[in-house]
Amino acid sequence: MKIYKQLVFCAYLISFLQTQVSIKSDPHSILIDKLSNVPIIKTEKINLNQINEQDNIDEIDGKPFKFGHSFNVDINFFDKAIVDLLDNGDKIYRLKIHSEGALSLSFIFDNFHLSRNSKLFLYSPNYETQIGAFTEQNNKNYNRFSTTPIPGESIIIEFYEPSNVEGDSFINISNIIHGYKTFNNRGYNDSQACNNNVNCTNAQSWSDEKNSVVMTITDGGTRLCTGTMINNVNQDYELYFLTSQNCLGGHEDWIFMFNYESPDCQNQDGVTTNTVSGATLLNNNSFSDYALLRLEETPPSSYNLYFSGWDAREVIPSNCVSIHHPVGDIKKISFHQGTAISDGWFFDDNSHWRIREWNSGITEPGSYGAPLFNENYHIVGQLHGGESDCSDRVNDYFGKFSKSWELGLKNWLDPYDTGILVLDGISENDTPDPNLSYTISNENILIMDDEIENSTISIYNYGEEDSILDYKLFNSPFSSIGSYPDLANYYWIDSKNNSNYDYYWNDIEEIGEIVEFQSNDSSSEPYQLGFEFPFYNQNYSSIIINPNGWIGFDVDNTEWDNISIPSEDAPLASIMAFWDDLNPNNLDSSTGMSGEVLFYTDNSKCVVWFNNVVHWGADEPYNFQIIIYKSGLIDINYNSMDGELTSATIGIQNQYGQVGHQIIFNSDYMEDSLRLSFKQADSWISIDTQNYLENSLISNEFYIHNIQVDGYQIDDGYYENYLHIESNATGTIILPITIQVGYQSFIGDINIDGQINVQDIVLLINILIGDTPPNNEADINQDNQINVLDAVLLVSIILES
Repeated sequence: MKIYKQLVFCAYLISFLQTQVSIKSDPHSILIDKLSNVPIIKTEKINLNQINEQDNIDEIDGKPFKFGHSFNVDINFFDKAIVDLLDNGDKIYRLKIHSEGALSLSFIFDNFHLSRNSKLFLYSPNYETQIGAFTEQNNKNYNRFSTTPIPGESIIIEFYEPSNVEGDSFINISNIIHGYKTFNNRGYNDSQACNNNVNCTNAQSWSDEKNSVVMTITDGGTRLCTGTMINNVNQDYELYFLTSQNCLGGHEDWIFMFNYESPDCQNQDGVTTNTVSGATLLNNNSFSDYALLRLEETPPSSYNLYFSGWDAREVIPSNCVSIHHPVGDIKKISFHQGTAISDGWFFDDNSHWRIREWNSGITEPGSYGAPLFNENYHIVGQLHGGESDCSDRVNDYFGKFSKSWELGLKNWLDPYDTGILVLDGISENDTPDPNLSYTISNENILIMDDEIENSTISIYNYGEEDSILDYKLFNSPFSSIGSYPDLANYYWIDSKNNSNYDYYWNDIEEIGEIVEFQSNDSSSEPYQLGFEFPFYNQNYSSIIINPNGWIGFDVDNTEWDNISIPSEDAPLASIMAFWDDLNPNNLDSSTGMSGEVLFYTDNSKCVVWFNNVVHWGADEPYNFQIIIYKSGLIDINYNSMDGELTSATIGIQNQYGQVGHQIIFNSDYMEDSLRLSFKQADSWISIDTQNYLENSLISNEFYIHNIQVDGYQIDDGYYENYLHIESNATGTIILPITIQVGYQSFIGDINIDGQINVQDIVLLINILIGDTPPNNEADINQDNQINVLDAVLLVSIILES
């Protein structure tokens, strides 16, 4: 098996605080004016150089990366803490823990039990950050507890015991974890670039199942594995968690992080505030590499918990999906087409399902334990391991759920032996399910160049009573999209996530003009395009080319230090293919310059090629090009990108720096042989006078939307657009809309070959029975309808000729 390269661990944010199951409350010491001085316990000083050296070795060996060093201690809190007795008989115990140089501190308690009405808090000395109050609801039957990290090298632990306390409390610290790296040190998006965020449009139909997928974090701070909350036959919301046996170890102190995902298709760090602590192992077996645990803390309803369904039959699954946290990253989703293969881990013993090749996405360490869903949204396995990476998406192995069922899962998931082998998922916050149907009156629109033609699409919610259907309806120039449009209705698509969108390269080496730069940050003089290029509702006839990886239509911007867009401080009216501190050949002869930029136009398209250009201070070349077309299409083609790839801005923005699309900012996206395209939606086709709209329907309600094509705004010809419907009821529905404006030949010449003959009759019959899209040439009597009368007239024309 291939060993994955492990990347540095995970992202730490202040928002990680107030994460665990607790009650909202402030430490009682805030309200007390005079309290005793807090005693301090100090850890040993860590050898950071030695720890970093070991981390580098661990990374090479493929071991999970961690951010903290764990000190083994044995501290009885009540023996070491100072206690203040209040006038009403209440007690406040406090103890400060200090670890020099720590960026954060977290704790493991190996003897932990809080009495009724007591509260435990952990906070920084100035109260700026705090977690708690923890109460008896955090007690576990095995008397252990662990906390999430709190920023700072000093943390105060405070225990409040009211005078009417019931029972004894025990608080013993076994581990102090000195955080020597922040989560941000790693970067939340260190998984490979070909992974798909779980909130992209192509994953919308998995919105329930994604809420069942959870990331585990060890007591040492490692983002370890993935697992799934799983339904049982009793459907009683028992907190069962399915993962890989290989992930086990210290699970009593694991932190379980829910809903760690980007809010949309773009890479954005997710919310880290949805966690619980601790689990009990119920059942496991190495044959199919599974482990079933039960969480020891109940997640609050705000987590929107879902318990996924399963299929325990030995049925070959097809069109599988896996949802997971590769290397501890935000939640990702991988898609497979075809059937899985029955295989084994070491031997061909039919213990595993093998995904021969992912069509989109992959898995990585951190994904271990992730569910494999079949086409019916049922779990059929959990990830044991595999070989897939972005360059070769093959051979991932999932332990079969059917084998795990026989080995012991059945005893927990079907304790009363009902014989049920297939079970759907269930939501803890179950609401009535919507369902969507649609009817479109005309997908093939025929129009003359001085007319306006209308079609309609009716959308209906035939879901359960009291259900609410939320949907988005929009018109895009692309059959698939990378994200929703910006405010100017620009869409984007790339070849990385769309197998039917092909990469290409336009070689202008022999015909291109070398661009001369006065310096390595100043743009060229304007180059004439030979055509009008529409960009953010303005037409431009010339461009400037900047050595730092962008072209523009407005004023120059010499800033080499890229920033996020849209922004008034970034290049205005620009296309940023790879905005970074690049250093091509220039007249100023800057140090280390290399590579050249070429320009070419044929009066219908313009090509700007950054040919083996290097970054300032580096020598690995970048090879990419920007192509703009008279139609408004923008293509950015990345051929070979050998330099640093995570310090650039890629995107477009308008002339004011207020509207734009950012594909990445200083994050991993790039790969060789990648095509990225932008295009504005056509203004001559609209839905209720808009391009993009959102609507909601209650059960048994429908709405009719008007699709209008304005022939006054468009030249004669054939056009194709794509109507997208996205909803909380189905996956994305994409409807191609074909438009013919004017005549492409003369009336009766239906196949447009310059002749009217029997072949036109055959084609007209195919149009009448719906096998062929209609065209204007088929409307023989020009009554805006194509019917049998047109066929009769066409026969007469042929017979008379």
